[in-house]
Amino acid sequence: MLSRDDSPAPSTDAALGHALLRLAVGMNFALHSFQRWRDVGKFADGVVRDFANTPLPEWSVRSFAWLIPFWEPIVGVLLVLGLWTRGALVAGGLLMVLLTFGTAMRGEFGPLGTQLVYSLAFFALLVTLRHDRFSLDGFLRRGSRS
Repeated sequence: MLSRDDSPAPSTDAALGHALLRLAVGMNFALHSFQRWRDVGKFADGVVRDFANTPLPEWSVRSFAWLIPFWEPIVGVLLVLGLWTRGALVAGGLLMVLLTFGTAMRGEFGPLGTQLVYSLAFFALLVTLRHDRFSLDGFLRRGSRS
């Protein structure tokens, strides 16, 4: 639907903006763990070393370190596809909360800014979820109305 000035309708712009941000965040998450998959044990050992001077027990750090390389790409692929988007956004947001907690526990305040940007992206996507048209979820919703 075009308005008088031939620009897309605001709802189309919002849907397109939502889709582009969802794709960007999803791609980042989907591809982020590939390096870690080469040797998940080595990655987990490195994370345990990084947390050696925190009060967190080693078993909890190691368990979480083994989970990250699988959690990130699942969230990412779901976001790229736009499938179960709300759940993927909540899972990604929760991952960011846990990563932020761990980073703050280590006193690594530089990466916290980046983690906050990701958290804001998850927030923006969740708040604008009503504009989720260009996705498998959107396709399935339109198909169920027919």
